[in-house]
Amino acid sequence: MRKVCSFILSFLCLIFCAYSVGNGENAYRFEKGMTLIYKLELNTEIHFDTKNMSRFIPVHSLYRIRFHVLDKDSEGNALIGATSHLEAATVVSDSEGLGDVDSNDLDFYKKWIADLEKEDSAALVLDRFGNIARGRMPWPESTCFHLPKILEGLSIKKMERGFPLGGRFQIDNIASETVTQNGKAFTIYRTQNRILDLILLYSNQGGLPMKFEAKYGYTTFRSVFMEHFKLELIEIVSNQSEEAFLSDDSMMAALIQAALLSRKYNLNPEIIRLALQSGNSRLRILASSYCSTSGILDAFDVVDMEKERDEVVKFNLIKAVFKKRRDSLQLESFSKESSPEIKLRAKKIFMGKIEAPAASGDIFCSTQTAKEAYQKARHYQLARNKEILHLGPRSFGIKSGDDGNRIFHYSVYVPEDYDPAEVYPCLIELSGGNGFSESMFLQSNKVVKYNYILVSPDADYGMWWEQDQIQMFDDLLKRIVRDYAVDPDRIYLHGFSNGGIGAYIYGFIHADRLAAVASLEGYSKIVDGRRGIETEMSLNMRNTPLLIMHGERDNVISIEPNRFLVEFLNRNSIPHKFIQIHNEGHNITFAKYHTRIMDFFRSHQRNAAPEKIYLVVDDTRYNRNFWVRVDEKIDPKERARVEAERKKEKFVLKTKNVKKVSLLLNDWHYEEGKPYEVLLNKKSIFRGSLTFDPAVLLDSLENENDYARLYGVRLTFDIE
Repeated sequence: MRKVCSFILSFLCLIFCAYSVGNGENAYRFEKGMTLIYKLELNTEIHFDTKNMSRFIPVHSLYRIRFHVLDKDSEGNALIGATSHLEAATVVSDSEGLGDVDSNDLDFYKKWIADLEKEDSAALVLDRFGNIARGRMPWPESTCFHLPKILEGLSIKKMERGFPLGGRFQIDNIASETVTQNGKAFTIYRTQNRILDLILLYSNQGGLPMKFEAKYGYTTFRSVFMEHFKLELIEIVSNQSEEAFLSDDSMMAALIQAALLSRKYNLNPEIIRLALQSGNSRLRILASSYCSTSGILDAFDVVDMEKERDEVVKFNLIKAVFKKRRDSLQLESFSKESSPEIKLRAKKIFMGKIEAPAASGDIFCSTQTAKEAYQKARHYQLARNKEILHLGPRSFGIKSGDDGNRIFHYSVYVPEDYDPAEVYPCLIELSGGNGFSESMFLQSNKVVKYNYILVSPDADYGMWWEQDQIQMFDDLLKRIVRDYAVDPDRIYLHGFSNGGIGAYIYGFIHADRLAAVASLEGYSKIVDGRRGIETEMSLNMRNTPLLIMHGERDNVISIEPNRFLVEFLNRNSIPHKFIQIHNEGHNITFAKYHTRIMDFFRSHQRNAAPEKIYLVVDDTRYNRNFWVRVDEKIDPKERARVEAERKKEKFVLKTKNVKKVSLLLNDWHYEEGKPYEVLLNKKSIFRGSLTFDPAVLLDSLENENDYARLYGVRLTFDIE
């Protein structure tokens, strides 16, 4: 990874992360109107040669961070608007190691420092113990987020007792001692392991984090970073009102994000009016989003809206008018002249498809309501979180792996005009090298800044073809569809190098969940330890288009395995596009070729009910493709195969090494009460009508959030 991340805000996730001690007496004591101002200083050593650590580029950065308490409820939960401002970032010219650094590397990082974004704003809801219930810490797009991902567990509620927060780093959030300074009592939280040493000074009287210092190191694809981080509370200002921030674009953006995050916190329309008149495009997009979700129209002039040039702002304002007046003419007209993503968003709204059903726990209280909800929700996923979890980037931990006890991390970028009543295409990306999502995420979120939900998981210093990572991806898919307003018919997967190999593997075993897959300079690898190129598993992609891109001069991963795979795809009529780039080495990244990749993705949506299916099952945990599932193999060590076709009133199956198979059907596959026949290996094994069973639907809802994978009819057959 050539582009370096500064980690300016690496430990902001710890500002409010100390848990209560004893009976919870040390809970935070925020007051409405309070502003906390912190100074953040970071010294970074960027090492390019791991064999000679004396060669490095030293960078010094200084930030000013503000947290303003906008509201507080009776339970102690605080709604906070936060901003960060970069005051200085320089290469330290008198460093001893600087003279040994290549001039090209030095010039690259000097330019990188000059281009650092100066401002960020965010909103978050904190409970009385400092857990981030919703929202995110301020996080400039120029900064990295590897360590905040590792430490995310410190700022969210513990899932269970003994949960190893912080993953491989095993970060303990335990008070080590109590000290008195200047007549005030402080509790010290301290953690030390082989690569992380941190200390947090926490005010017992004020219930606030006062000072924080850390030393840590981390490795990227081609570089090693050593960092010394200092954070200190320098000022507390009381009784500040919203009006105090009207001339501050960054804090106004934080105010609007807070109002979007908490529907109970309403803004003065004058703030929205000023924001819409601002020259700051991000502020105007947030303000227009507030208009579209709150339903207010008095903050802007409809005539002025016609002059709006930013299509995201204009879309949200037109959407606000539509929601208030239910007049779709303007929305339809605008959709015809907008970008493909905005066009589809507008179309879904004026066709009445923006309101999704409530979560499954609320609607399925009886067999009758289950059936009614199922029939009404054919084109939506039935179970998902309908609240805004955060706007912009945030990282999370997920407990997964082959034994279910390994901690992985993933980051999600949500559009800042995100509305859970809509559905958004989702782009999942797998990075190369040692699986750090930073190497792609920080560039990709600029390409798909609006209209897409971007997801980047970490391989945790591993390879995407390892069993832990394969299981993690399965769990991640389910969580993303559950937590966000994802359009399940537009989930796209791409990966580079190591991630390109992962894109093949995950595409093959999750073909029915994905709309399209792109592998960039990977190869189709057999994952069970045998050497060789995987071809047969690609038969699962009969209904899922595949894009393969490779440089002809790639000397890291040869293009030849892909040429071999493409011959197999051609012989078996698997939809794909193979692009060989002349005079290109191992450098076909999403950032460089995103136009071609996104054009390919835009041209495909999932066919949720294909008539023909080919299913190859290796690991029986991943044993389903659309409406066919292999429940048991004859020989567990060999692959199972099913060819299935739906022909009007017949389901025709051919199997090999299958002992038990199921058809999982919803109302796309059959008509209620109509007679059907199932032919299995040329024998008729079922004749009769198919009837919806609410108990079967409820059973499927326990494991699925994807509407196309829900079913109300299940036919299971033992094969003799």
